[in-house]
Amino acid sequence: MWYKNHEKDGQGKVSPHLLEEVYNLEDALVVAGFRHSFVRYADVVKIANIAQIVNVLAPIQTCGDDMLIQSIFYPFEMFSKRRNGAALRLTVDGPSYEGATNGCVHYIDASAILDGSRLHVFLTNRAMDENAEVCVTIADKTVVSCESAEILTGPDAKAVNSLEDGEIVVAKPFDAIDMKDGQAHCKIPALSFVAMTLNLGGTMLDKTPGIPASGLWTGRFSCHCSKPYTPYASIRVVRCQPPLGRNRTDSGSKTPVASKAGSK
Repeated sequence: MWYKNHEKDGQGKVSPHLLEEVYNLEDALVVAGFRHSFVRYADVVKIANIAQIVNVLAPIQTCGDDMLIQSIFYPFEMFSKRRNGAALRLTVDGPSYEGATNGCVHYIDASAILDGSRLHVFLTNRAMDENAEVCVTIADKTVVSCESAEILTGPDAKAVNSLEDGEIVVAKPFDAIDMKDGQAHCKIPALSFVAMTLNLGGTMLDKTPGIPASGLWTGRFSCHCSKPYTPYASIRVVRCQPPLGRNRTDSGSKTPVASKAGSK
């Protein structure tokens, strides 16, 4: 993403810092949204690359011997640790808002990968100040335990990491996941991205032929998409504050992060 720093004048300077973006939590959530799309459309996305890895428009910045991990690094890491398996067709049931350019958009953005007896689930809560209680189910299987999970969030949408103030927007362990009736339940804070690996039980489906989707992020992702899209996962938002009946539009007092993605 490049949309803030357009400084290009390096004439007469030695190793000038040009076009270097400072990425915040908002940017990290948008990057997570791109990754969601790559997984959901793994049958047609052949390859997706990041142009710069270190410095300029990059998740890692250096200054002399110092190194800074920017906020957008963590969605890459959280997805890449859960890159193997078959991309699932999702249904998301929950509150939404009307975006100025994107139409009706769910507050919860999601993707999922079935990796044998494990289910990798990725969730983004786009709401500015509303927590969401989420229920995760998968067809013909039961969720029995959580193997691992991390959450990426921060004090506000504009929070950034810096060499001066340290790393504020970082991925941390997430243990607020409960198992009930073969489903996983968790509360996703506002402005956050969660990646989790769930262990499955119940009847295992027969292996279905997959279609290689090429490595996403220069080979770091290796999702396969089965056709037909079975099994499927259902990401159901149980409750939000305020109640489900309230939808928020761009004309309201606060606009969800996702409505800004098209401009980046």
